[in-house]
Amino acid sequence: MTNDGLIPDVSRKKPLRIVFREDNSADVELCIHELKQAKIEVRCEIVRTEANLVGKLQGARFDIVLSNYHLVGQLGRIGLR
Repeated sequence: MTNDGLIPDVSRKKPLRIVFREDNSADVELCIHELKQAKIEVRCEIVRTEANLVGKLQGARFDIVLSNYHLVGQLGRIGLR
C-alpha cells in the first residue's frame, strides 16, 4: 500500500511538527500522549489565540495544524463553522 501523504510516515527520522490551537492544556496533553503511544515523535507549539496561530503559521513550517473546533467566536469568521 502506498502512502498518499495523508497518513504520516511513522518511520520518519524527524519529529512530526504540530501546532495546536487549543485553549485546554489537558486536551493537548492527551493528544501528545496518544501520539507518543503510537511511537510518533512530536515537536509541538501551542497557541491560544487566532492571532498567535496566524503568526506561527507565517513564521514556521508545520506538518499538522490541530485546532479546537469549538472555540467561541473564532471559526465562523474564517469560514470553518
